[in-house]
Amino acid sequence: MIRPKVDVRRSIGFQAIVLAGSTGTAQVIMAVLYIVAARTTNPSEFGLVVTALAVGTTAVGFLDFGTNSYWTRELAAGRLSTSQHGKRLISKLLYSAIALSLWSVATLVLAQSTSLWMAAPVAMFLLLNQSFQVPLRSIGRGDLIAIAVLFEKAVAGGVFIALITLGIPPVSSLWLSLSTGGLFCALLCWWMTPPSSRPALALLRTTNPWSKSGHYGIANVALTAQSLDIPALSMFGGAASAGIYAAVSRWIQPMTLLASAFSSASAPHIARAQNSQVAWRAARKSIWLLWLAIGLCIIIAIFAPAIVELLLGPGYAGSGHVLRVLALSTVFAIANQPLFVFLQARGFDKPIAAITLSSVIVQLGLVATLSGSLHEMGAALAFLCTQVFLLTSMGILLITKLGQMRNEIDAEQETTLNNRSSYHRGN
Repeated sequence: MIRPKVDVRRSIGFQAIVLAGSTGTAQVIMAVLYIVAARTTNPSEFGLVVTALAVGTTAVGFLDFGTNSYWTRELAAGRLSTSQHGKRLISKLLYSAIALSLWSVATLVLAQSTSLWMAAPVAMFLLLNQSFQVPLRSIGRGDLIAIAVLFEKAVAGGVFIALITLGIPPVSSLWLSLSTGGLFCALLCWWMTPPSSRPALALLRTTNPWSKSGHYGIANVALTAQSLDIPALSMFGGAASAGIYAAVSRWIQPMTLLASAFSSASAPHIARAQNSQVAWRAARKSIWLLWLAIGLCIIIAIFAPAIVELLLGPGYAGSGHVLRVLALSTVFAIANQPLFVFLQARGFDKPIAAITLSSVIVQLGLVATLSGSLHEMGAALAFLCTQVFLLTSMGILLITKLGQMRNEIDAEQETTLNNRSSYHRGN
């Protein structure tokens, strides 16, 4: 099978920077939409809608179950054809549409007082959007993904404003605009994908779209389950502790934008590399981005109490020390993200799934154990210990697999020498 040609005109560093910039801008647009909707709606009604949107976003993780990441790797490595990709893509979308339709009907009948039915259209178009990004990711066009991400949120923002102007209630405008943005982004991704890399969307019979993606799926679902740290803290440490922790726990996301973007941009280059040594050479040229992100974490850790008091006021003084621990923990998280992607892309997704699942068990177990006495600081320390656990476990895996990686290189060199010898004998 012929490998798709990965675009090398734009470096991994450049693609990571534009991906991080577009993702950050998209998050700002989303925050504005939520603020406008919240200010024009009573808290109880807004809470129902936000809950439905959160359910829809979570559902995408289960419906996708690692297929997008797995397909990206296999397409980049040339082990999955556009025909096979098309069959799996259509099957996944078909099964997901059936499941989400049943969800809508069930919630409209059994939970009429909620807005949970909104989760279905939001989830469907988000799944469509993410799935149609796969071909672009597989050929290393992170710059085009960045354009698509911005386009999605720009469309969502424009539709939201238009609907509000027409007198549509803000909560309805919110889910309609997000669904429309996802649909138009999927169409743009399809248009930007070179014809040779587009999946063949023809289906005579359905297939199993989740074939061989299970380990990716387990890892992704386990990472999603990390968000249960706040409910666990509330249960074992009290609501006040959960509030202090939650006030700053999501502040670490911007610190990881560069690391996430770097990992995403480097994944297809690592997957298609002939051996792990070549893969490392491709990624290390842009490793300076990770040092930049680590420097930001250290600065925030130093000034954490002052930042919290400035933004949240003295009532959240306890959150300052929590933010300091979380910022230091993020230093390890920044190292973990590219290592996680590197090992998955090189075919070690099975042990990575086991390590990720174990890390979530460790984190939630530590939250339950420490929050009773240390309260919000217990949850912060649990996050720190989990990141150290992840880095140590993946480091051990990397070291134990070095022999296998060296064998890859030796086998390749031996093949090259044999081919040269055969050529000279033939001439």
